[in-house]
Amino acid sequence: MESTNCEKTKYLQYLLDKQLDWIQKSDTKASVLLSAIGVLFTLLINSRFYGVVVNCAHYLFIRDKVVLLLLIILLTIGLILVFTGGFFLFFTLIPRLKNISHEQFHIFFGDISQNGLTELRDYFCKDFDPNNDLVNQIFVNATIANIKMKNCNIGIKFICLGFGTIFLVTLISSIGLSM
Repeated sequence: MESTNCEKTKYLQYLLDKQLDWIQKSDTKASVLLSAIGVLFTLLINSRFYGVVVNCAHYLFIRDKVVLLLLIILLTIGLILVFTGGFFLFFTLIPRLKNISHEQFHIFFGDISQNGLTELRDYFCKDFDPNNDLVNQIFVNATIANIKMKNCNIGIKFICLGFGTIFLVTLISSIGLSM
């Protein structure tokens, strides 16, 4: 009986570690992509790049106003997509614990700090089953990981569409200048 309970506990600890790994992976993805967005906007604000864009717009304004309007609209859409993706990635980094309903348990930091040291000592001094706490913690972490991965995946899709649109605008304007 003791060995099966020990095996359950080890398996539950394994599941909890997997949930924590998924949370860490989504945080890492979001951080890297937010850094990439920062680099992109640093390049966009750079005065040299700004001068090239102004010269391109001036040339296209003289040559073809419809193409210029189309490129401005596409560039605006691309920037909006990148900003939207950035917001989703930012929300990936912020866990929303208030919206997650869970039973009170003794290995969750929020419940430990809320209940105090005396109740924690009483709980661990009496005969207890840690598996209930592990199951509750796995549920909370799985919910957090699910929310984080959804936000991260949506953010990645928006950023890819935005970067692709910006790249397309850059490519079209470069081809237009060379003709």
